[in-house]
Amino acid sequence: MLDGSQEGHIWVDNIHKPSSALIMCSEGYFLGGNPNNRLFNESLALYMQDLIKKQINPIYDIDYLIFYIPNDSWKQNFNSIYSVRKPFAVTRFHFTMKDAQSNKYKWKRRIAMLKKEGYQMLRVDQNFDATEYSFDDDVQEWVGDKLKFYKKIGFGACISHNGTVISFSTADCESDKRCEIGIITSPAHRKKGLGALTASAAISNCFEMGFEEVGWHCEGHNHGSVALARKIGFTQQDNYLMYIVKFDLLSHRCEYGMMAYYFRNYQEATEEFEIAFEMSEVDPWYYVLAAKSYAHLKNKEKSLFYVNKAVKKGWTEFDEFTNYNEFRFIHDSDIWTDLFMKSGGQV
Repeated sequence: MLDGSQEGHIWVDNIHKPSSALIMCSEGYFLGGNPNNRLFNESLALYMQDLIKKQINPIYDIDYLIFYIPNDSWKQNFNSIYSVRKPFAVTRFHFTMKDAQSNKYKWKRRIAMLKKEGYQMLRVDQNFDATEYSFDDDVQEWVGDKLKFYKKIGFGACISHNGTVISFSTADCESDKRCEIGIITSPAHRKKGLGALTASAAISNCFEMGFEEVGWHCEGHNHGSVALARKIGFTQQDNYLMYIVKFDLLSHRCEYGMMAYYFRNYQEATEEFEIAFEMSEVDPWYYVLAAKSYAHLKNKEKSLFYVNKAVKKGWTEFDEFTNYNEFRFIHDSDIWTDLFMKSGGQV
């Protein structure tokens, strides 16, 4: 933002001599400076309460707020700043690639082999005319209204299949000689290497334009994205925490429980899930995670209860149960055997 490459807002305690700041841009919200500035934090708390109450993200039309902090000192003030809803943490990995030779995926040769199946690689730049193509629903949702932004910046790549864009990778932001890319591939076209092809082509375009470093950020539990980054040739630099507040309280509780599970805070996970389940029925995946959390806590009764609940709600991926070591202590249960025989699973 400070170099003019990103739009956004900057809030400070004193415009002439700032000591605390909130920076808001498309990448999220960044808190910096003095974390113990009482007046600033009180004003920030009122602002956050207003955004959550009105369900407004001032930067993007999305249903959550994203925060980054430079150190744990800010986290100590979360209870006062986010008094209406405590953010949950998500681990993020940061990868970089610093030269074109590190781009290991030979996308030109591979895409040529896929042309007979209707796939085509397209360069996303000022000349890219999105009106000539339809977009897969998942890709359209991810791209949203950012096409004008991408055309203005002008670098990236996408793959179309019989005229429909099914994979899209472009720079999310740039500063000096560095840029960051993101990617989305339609679920119906995954497991074919298309994501690697698209990202590799986008990276090639970045280096051709003179960038000297390309970055890649993804959530630590997104094993597919982590594997993809390494497959292409990225090197992991570090990891960090991102904090999220969902506007919808039920969604917030469920995802809070999910992230607590990924952080191995199983007791906290079960507490959040139980609150969410009291509010409404949810996606069966959360019942699976609740069952796993209770399994880690050696609570056989509760674990079986949520295994049963997940199956009744339509969960059919039984590998999540049969191949999960923590469930072994309930495999000898009559309820377990009966459940899986009736649902077609194999014990």
